[in-house]
Amino acid sequence: MKIIKISLLSFAIAFGLAPLQNSMAQDTWSSLTRSISAKGYEGHRFRLKAQVKAEVEDDSASARLWARVDKAKGVGFFENMWVKPIRTNDWKTYTIEGTIDTGATNLVFGALVEMNGKFYYDDFKVQVETKKNNGKLFTRKILKRL
Repeated sequence: MKIIKISLLSFAIAFGLAPLQNSMAQDTWSSLTRSISAKGYEGHRFRLKAQVKAEVEDDSASARLWARVDKAKGVGFFENMWVKPIRTNDWKTYTIEGTIDTGATNLVFGALVEMNGKFYYDDFKVQVETKKNNGKLFTRKILKRL
């Protein structure tokens, strides 16, 4: 697998200190989005990992990771941890695993927060399986700071 590592001190700091071009906010949720090319990785497995903690105000609030495979025509794999919301105040590592679909153009991923609270994310990693490395992991840092 190829690892692409993104360090993120906290979701709150990122939103507070710099305007984010790839963020989306709605009435009850907000997300931070990044995308990498899926060219050459069709059929390969991928893994998104991050350390997350949440200080939620009530049971309706949560933090989540999410990943989506965009295709030339439509969407492939999609997971947003809808059935596994993060509501713990302890740092824990969370993972989403999937396969990059045939016809994929991009692997899109990010952080998602819902309702009120403080949400912290750190040590984002995107790993993509590669044949070239015979199952070994290759690390490349793509962003110093979000």
